[in-house]
Amino acid sequence: MWPYYFSTENKNVYFKQYTLKNITSEWFEPINESVLIDKNNIYTFDKKTLTVTPITWINRSEIIFFSGSNKFFKDSTYIYAPIYEYSNETILFKWLKKINDFDTKTFTYIQYNFWKDKNHVYIVEDANIYKKIPNVDPNSFRVI
Repeated sequence: MWPYYFSTENKNVYFKQYTLKNITSEWFEPINESVLIDKNNIYTFDKKTLTVTPITWINRSEIIFFSGSNKFFKDSTYIYAPIYEYSNETILFKWLKKINDFDTKTFTYIQYNFWKDKNHVYIVEDANIYKKIPNVDPNSFRVI
């Protein structure tokens, strides 16, 4: 559980002391402080307005989350990344970005900021900053 003040009770989901609407506690999990899931859908969450909005263009039943990292998630077609903007030392969720640069079927988390697909190894600082590591074999690459 990410330390973002979420809790559940019966069928309710709470952010701090506030009850969130349009989301259920069944299979609830915060992916990060701005992206939430339950048994029905994946949502964006605005912590200033306490608004939970379903993301209808992503099929919840196909979503796969990467163990050990919340930088990306995928469905059968795309890799998605939450994009943030920074304002007055506050991090605000902006949108979900579809990333086409990775091979969706083989894209996987290695460790720390390292990811790979069948063709390349990537170093990822955040969803907007990721770089291919040139001349590296993804099958033999190891993080030490």
